[in-house]
Amino acid sequence: MPEIASREFARIFQAALAKSVRLSQADVSTLQGARARIRNETERAAADGLLAMVKHDREFDAFEVAPAKKALGVLVGVSTGRLPADLAGC
Repeated sequence: MPEIASREFARIFQAALAKSVRLSQADVSTLQGARARIRNETERAAADGLLAMVKHDREFDAFEVAPAKKALGVLVGVSTGRLPADLAGC
């Protein structure tokens, strides 16, 4: 079961993408703050991976979708199968 900070990171990430395909600099800063609160190394690495994908251009490229879904799965506790419906579209 992922820690609360990891699930919160995923929630913030989902909310930012729901607003727009392109994240704002404020969204990235908020995600960096949420990432800092994650203590579990595996979950923190997943958050780092997501941040690395969006930190500079603030959007996903087509080749980043599969790794992003895997990282989100780690953050919300879905290791196999489908992501929850609200994250599946990310």
